[in-house]
Amino acid sequence: MSGFNPLPAVELNDIIQQCWEDSGKWFPVNTSTEVASDEHITFLMLALGGETGEAQNVWKKYLRGSITREEALEKLDEELIDVFIYLCNLFKIRNMRVGEAYAAKREFNQQRFDRSADRHVSGTAAGLRTPGGGPQ
Repeated sequence: MSGFNPLPAVELNDIIQQCWEDSGKWFPVNTSTEVASDEHITFLMLALGGETGEAQNVWKKYLRGSITREEALEKLDEELIDVFIYLCNLFKIRNMRVGEAYAAKREFNQQRFDRSADRHVSGTAAGLRTPGGGPQ
């Protein structure tokens, strides 16, 4: 392992637990059982996709000039937290050890994307440009 120290598990697990408890109070899902139903997983996956789409829509509005960058970033923060909440509920359903899973995935990605200096691609990522047309 690369020596990465994930966020304190207790803090993240507390957030995940609170999201789960709130979900049981606010949404049409049953959080009282250890095994999630297909309907519960489907609800959370669709909600996650919906919130991700809302985040994308905020940025689209900025790119087309309907809102300012500051407005977009403020709204984006709200939508990203909604995405995080649904992810937390899915983590809970799967009984994931998120810190450990992240550390393992980070190690995998580090090996996968480790590039030597001669293979490094400079410039913009995937040719993406900012709204002004210049490099990011």
